[in-house]
Amino acid sequence: MRRAAAVAAWLGVAALNALWLWAVVPGEFLDVMFAKLTAEQLQLLTPEMIAVTYAAMAGILVVTTAYATVGFLLAVRPGGGRHLRLGQQDRRRRRQTAQCRHQ
Repeated sequence: MRRAAAVAAWLGVAALNALWLWAVVPGEFLDVMFAKLTAEQLQLLTPEMIAVTYAAMAGILVVTTAYATVGFLLAVRPGGGRHLRLGQQDRRRRRQTAQCRHQ
């Protein structure tokens, strides 16, 4: 179940990133936004500002993909999710220890 959830989450992030790429690159996302600006507003934008905007958006894409990949790899590794079972075992040991002290 854990592995299926990890795969589904990673595929969801990958699908959203693919949609983002589709909207930004061939969809000319910023060009549509720039078309709505007045001439005075367009004069305020420099090529460097536009490059930084695209770089920031690309950075967000890379970070979300990296986080999703790390989460996927942690979830599917041997022993992934074991901390829940260890917590249950730890509670059992505490109960047994408490019962031994009372006897």
